[in-house]
Amino acid sequence: MSHRQLPSPPRRRALPYVALVAVVAVAAVALWVVAFTRTGETTQVACARPETGVEVSSTGLLGEVPAPPSAIPVRVLNANGEAGEATEVSEGLVGLGFTRAPDNPVGNDPLVPDQDLECYGQIRFGTAFAAHGATLHALFPCLELIDDGREDGSVDVALGRGFGGLDDSGPVRAAMSTLNSGGEVDAATLQSMNSRTC
Repeated sequence: MSHRQLPSPPRRRALPYVALVAVVAVAAVALWVVAFTRTGETTQVACARPETGVEVSSTGLLGEVPAPPSAIPVRVLNANGEAGEATEVSEGLVGLGFTRAPDNPVGNDPLVPDQDLECYGQIRFGTAFAAHGATLHALFPCLELIDDGREDGSVDVALGRGFGGLDDSGPVRAAMSTLNSGGEVDAATLQSMNSRTC
């Protein structure tokens, strides 16, 4: 009885695999070089505009129970020169249940006439209405908080040059709806619903 040897499978050439690994390695190195040498524009959270009011620390509203959006008259102001953006954001806020401020709900920011607010923007509110500021800060965590001493419950949202838009995704809509129906939304939910980093 003789043992038959099975024919050995044809040898595959290693050259195509080596070439593929080399191409991937070169691409990875190039990507890292670009990532570490890129000088991206950075946007400041602090706007450095003392004429707008007293800056409130971004943690200054922690523990503040957010107010229902329907109780907050909002005015959206253009401070960045982007035509139509304030109107778009105002309409988005109304879609989330906020009310428009009765006088001039949208317009150019009178405190920044040159429309050169070099930051994400500002949320301006009065001391007695910190809960109103807290609700809007949950939507716009990168905007600087400003106590401008106003006595009514309105809030101004001034859009700066770094403003990245309004998130009106499902989790945000659900949280605002819960607040409007008298429910509570815990701080962790409010913080997690906006994934933007500042």
